[in-house]
Amino acid sequence: MTKPRRPIRFWLSGFLDRLTATHEASEELPWKPSDAPGPYIDGLLKAIVGVELRITRLEGKWKVSQNQPEANRTGVADALQRIGHPDMAEAVLRSLKLSLKCDST
Repeated sequence: MTKPRRPIRFWLSGFLDRLTATHEASEELPWKPSDAPGPYIDGLLKAIVGVELRITRLEGKWKVSQNQPEANRTGVADALQRIGHPDMAEAVLRSLKLSLKCDST
């Protein structure tokens, strides 16, 4: 195991700031860790186990509800479109069209 490059508390504090900023970005009044009392944040930081990993390879599977019936897949595509993910909605519909084409042959 290698020694951390920077003090763990500093690293975790920065991570908590970035994570909070990401997930609070859509809020009208985004919360920041600096909005909370220092002892509260200190308690959070003591309870967080920080891990930094070096990724050397990434493998994935394309999952677009292929195992679902047509009605479910159409519902997934509609929901994805509604919540602002048109590219994923299109991927689900392309997969559906391809499987329907394969089923008809």
